[in-house]
Amino acid sequence: MTRLSEKLAVYLAGPIKNETPESANRWRRQLQEQYGHRFIFRNPVDRGWKYEALSGHELYFAIANDERNDILNAHAVLAYIPYDSMGTAMGMMYGFLSGRVVVVVTDSKDQKLSKMVYYHSHYICQDFGEALDYIERKFNRALVSTIRKRDGTVVPWDITRILRSIENALKDVESRIVDEKVSRPPAAILADTVVLRIYDEIEAGRLYADAISVEIVQDIIEKVLMENSHRDEVLSLAKEYIIYRWRRQAARDNLISDEHDAEKIINDLLHDLKSPIGRVKNLLELLEKSIRNEEKEKSLQYLEQLRKSQENLKAIILNGKHRADNTFHPQRIDLGQFFTELVRSHLQSFPKITAEIDIPPGLVVEAPKAKLETVMRVLLDNSVQHGFDNGKIKGTIRIRGSYLNEGNILIDYRNNGRKMTLSEAEAIFMPNKPQVSAEGNFRYGMSQVRGIIQKLGGTIRCVPVTEFMGMDHPVSGRQEGYPVFQITLPISVKKKEPRILVADNDAEDRFVIREILEQAGFTVVEAGGVQDAINVLRTNNFIGAVLDFDFGESHNGLWLSKEIRQQYPDMIITMITGHVDTETEDFRRRAFANGVNHILSKGNYEMQELVSCFGGRL
Repeated sequence: MTRLSEKLAVYLAGPIKNETPESANRWRRQLQEQYGHRFIFRNPVDRGWKYEALSGHELYFAIANDERNDILNAHAVLAYIPYDSMGTAMGMMYGFLSGRVVVVVTDSKDQKLSKMVYYHSHYICQDFGEALDYIERKFNRALVSTIRKRDGTVVPWDITRILRSIENALKDVESRIVDEKVSRPPAAILADTVVLRIYDEIEAGRLYADAISVEIVQDIIEKVLMENSHRDEVLSLAKEYIIYRWRRQAARDNLISDEHDAEKIINDLLHDLKSPIGRVKNLLELLEKSIRNEEKEKSLQYLEQLRKSQENLKAIILNGKHRADNTFHPQRIDLGQFFTELVRSHLQSFPKITAEIDIPPGLVVEAPKAKLETVMRVLLDNSVQHGFDNGKIKGTIRIRGSYLNEGNILIDYRNNGRKMTLSEAEAIFMPNKPQVSAEGNFRYGMSQVRGIIQKLGGTIRCVPVTEFMGMDHPVSGRQEGYPVFQITLPISVKKKEPRILVADNDAEDRFVIREILEQAGFTVVEAGGVQDAINVLRTNNFIGAVLDFDFGESHNGLWLSKEIRQQYPDMIITMITGHVDTETEDFRRRAFANGVNHILSKGNYEMQELVSCFGGRL
């Protein structure tokens, strides 16, 4: 079985325009009698008593919210449209957008159904049995047998792991949200919906069954939770799961600091997303209403507003990615300029504290700037607060930098404020919980600082010395000394060389592609044929490949792409070809199904278009 539920829950949308409640209940009873042993049928609940005091938009949104809650408790939506009408478009729309299977039964496939019905339907048929068989087939597929863990090992596919992951993420939400109107999709149904999405992506050629990893599954869980979020309160469904992932990652790396940085970025991003997501939700409901009322001009206005909201969402997400890159990705840092600017801004409110910075010209490291700033700010904060009694005592902070050896540098940080014993110095990096200020903000401790330094490939230690400016004499016994922090860092972070395979039997085409990619910063290895390409792949590590289609051999570029995808699932594969068949939609579908990520036409692509296929790997 590829789902958790013994029986699939199907929501029977209605009532239908031009259909009396009696006739609607009649076909629902017939379905229950005939198929109740296979399915759980959920019917629209009569909540007339709840709506008696409401009118206008309040009534409309109350009904919409209740219908959405009903749909989120089901696996699929079955809408019966016996007449020439738009049917229950609202229910179908909610089901479709939240990842449910939406099936329409109509008396005649030739009848004119609205565009909204077609768009929000996965399948349209004329028979209830056919509709229910389709729903069952969608959930009974078995397209994945194994999953790749983070350490690279392959284990059997187990849907209950998805369920546990969702349950853990929702635990905190359930304890804080008590509003009975808030949608709470059951974890088991969400897990089934995630598997449904994975299988749909595989059948569409966007995922590969033998390359499913834990990260891919968790990415899809995030998408499903976001689609099932409703109003600001339940936006935390997705938020809690994202933070849950970061917490697990932080635990693996023993870096609480990463958790905090990620949570801050996520909180800010989700805060910015609330408004446009709310607009999209309301515009969809207004669009549905205008279509029902056949108000064409209003519908077009709503569509234009949806387009603008889409662009706004895209800009917000790109901005969040840029911020994450600055926080976690390495960049070259001139330490002289870095320390001068950081210390000046940090100590400007403490005139009694002076700073001496001795950094040789050209001392540069490659590291995430935000991480290095965090380390130094914690050291400065500790000096001000503990060493100089919150800046009330005069004193000096001294920072020196030097080359330790060919690949590492040494940063010597000390102050002449409060002294410490050797035992205090040894305990300063002991694991402790993150400090929280009175305002509720997270503060790093020295154990988190050590974690950051270790993650950057360096070390940090505290050595109390008896003299501040003269010869260093480490303290011993019960002596006290001035705190000296010695930090080692690698000059550069080791990165995988961005190597790309270019396989084409035309040497001139290979030359042009190589020139474009090398000027963009990539290393290129060439291959003139299919077997040549396979041999090269065995002896080098590549982040991507550019393939021709027709090599003039028994095997073509699609065969080679499939071989590469099976052995190297993370590689980016771009096909550049002038073959006439490649212009057809059928070829594109086959190419994507065989592992190709991008298709470019020979003689008709821009240089930047080729570079952008691999831009994220530089």
